[in-house]
Amino acid sequence: MHSFGWEGMSEVPPADPHRHWDGQRWLRWDGQQWSSEPTATVVPSPSVARRAWPARHPIATLALGLIGLLVTVSAVGAALSSKPPAPSANSALSGASADATSASTSTQPSTIPASSTTPTPIRPAPVVAVPLVGSGGAYLPARVATPGATNPAVTQATIDQTICRSGYTATIRPPESYTEALKIAQLDGGYAIRGNANPAAYEEDHLIPLELGGAPRNPHNLWPEPWEHSSAHPAGFAAPGTGAQTKDQIENLFHREVCDRQLLLARAQALIAVNWRSAFNTYMAGGSSSQSARPTSGASQSPPPTTGRLACSASISNSRPAQYSTVDVLVTTSPGATVTATAHYKTTVTTHTATAGSSGRAAIPFRISRATSGFTVIVDIAVSKSGAGASCSTSFTPQ
Repeated sequence: MHSFGWEGMSEVPPADPHRHWDGQRWLRWDGQQWSSEPTATVVPSPSVARRAWPARHPIATLALGLIGLLVTVSAVGAALSSKPPAPSANSALSGASADATSASTSTQPSTIPASSTTPTPIRPAPVVAVPLVGSGGAYLPARVATPGATNPAVTQATIDQTICRSGYTATIRPPESYTEALKIAQLDGGYAIRGNANPAAYEEDHLIPLELGGAPRNPHNLWPEPWEHSSAHPAGFAAPGTGAQTKDQIENLFHREVCDRQLLLARAQALIAVNWRSAFNTYMAGGSSSQSARPTSGASQSPPPTTGRLACSASISNSRPAQYSTVDVLVTTSPGATVTATAHYKTTVTTHTATAGSSGRAAIPFRISRATSGFTVIVDIAVSKSGAGASCSTSFTPQ
């Protein structure tokens, strides 16, 4: 016997309110209680059972209604209350780490990780141009910042109308206000030697001088070159033979040789731009010599300046080599001398060493691989034997 047997019933009102199916048997209400019908009653099909609906006792119905009303009132009250409960001290401390983590990502959409946010633009680092100490301790500019630049108005065909005409450079020289401002900027940008940023200690020098067709205002052709210390330049700190005054000497010699057709303009420009001190050693060691700068026919060759008992002369097997080919630097000196050849490419320097044979000759190969086309590569050669030494140079221009 069951008092309220409506398990499994659907909400379809029953046809007979005094009779229902409890899942196992039929029950009938006699006005006081539910009782089983005789077992002979046929069990209804599931569809009939689903249509049966339990009759509720009036007290039960009232009780369920009151419970539903209380639940509804409680839910509405919770929804209207917007003030959260105050956290305890323990919960605040234990949740500090989690709160910090969630705060850092709370503004990010759930589908985008924090790493996918747009990064702050990064400014490229400035080029720090540290002067190089070249041959004989001379100061050379950093090639990455000051590789040298030429004036397109000055070519081999126009030298009589330009650099070889008296007073020409005065017409193109930039004003001091421009060069001084650039000098200060370059000193601040990395050209201050050993922290000395005093502008009076430097000349704003044209690496390829104006009298050899250098670009007048291009910053790639201008750099703060230290003055040699003298009464005229008391702030200068470069040792004799290593600074601006010595560079001026080789520039003046090359200007005369170019205008006398004893030296090709392009070769003079390349010699100065790559290593002016090496050019000074080659062409002015022991005093200037016009013969030392004369161009040769065919392969580029320099005569043999000497120091002590050694001689040094150099030529190139092919002055205009193709890419991915090999050129030989041919050196003549004393038998058994050590020969060091250094090729100054536009962006790198390569050195090879050999020993002169019994005839005093050495052939040093250089592989041309992705060299800058049209850039004249100067090859400086140093020879030494038994404490004596000499130097010479040659060049080639990759195609």
